[in-house]
Amino acid sequence: MLVNIIKAIEGVLVLSVQGISVVAIIMYVSKLLFKLILNKDLEKYKSELAIAVESHKTELNMLARQDEIKFVRLHEERAEIIKDLYNKLLNLENLLSTTIAIDLTSDEELKKLMPLEKEKLRESLIDYLKFYQSVKLYFDIDTCKQLERLNSKFSDVAGKYAFEEFNEFNFSIKIFEHIYEKDIPDLIDNLESQFRSMLGV
Repeated sequence: MLVNIIKAIEGVLVLSVQGISVVAIIMYVSKLLFKLILNKDLEKYKSELAIAVESHKTELNMLARQDEIKFVRLHEERAEIIKDLYNKLLNLENLLSTTIAIDLTSDEELKKLMPLEKEKLRESLIDYLKFYQSVKLYFDIDTCKQLERLNSKFSDVAGKYAFEEFNEFNFSIKIFEHIYEKDIPDLIDNLESQFRSMLGV
């Protein structure tokens, strides 16, 4: 009987070992399949992630490029505005020079040109002032203050200048001489410096 019990135990053990082996093999194969599926999903996820990252990089590059283009356009626009204001100031400087020279001359023939020169100066001044008001946003605060001081001087004498008789013209001419000799050249130097800075020279 003991022998039968031992044989029964051996049979159970053999079945158990075989059962355990089958379970172990099933578990091992399941684990391999799970890893394979997981790796496949992981590779797919990595691939999708890489595509998404590249897409975002492209979008960021496009946005950066758009900002760069906007900056370049504003830079070009500002350079054009500086150039235009510079030319308007040069025109004012030339007209002031002519007006002052006519006032200082004793040549009566030249003095007859004064009304025409006054009108040219008035038109140029109005053109300059309108232009400045529309573009002052493009200038730094110090340049705006410098331009505003000049505008204030022009405003102070503009009324008198339009209505004075030639023999009462000395006060305005003195202010215009100062504007011609100091204010406009200082502004022109400032604008030249800003323009050169923008060009990197």
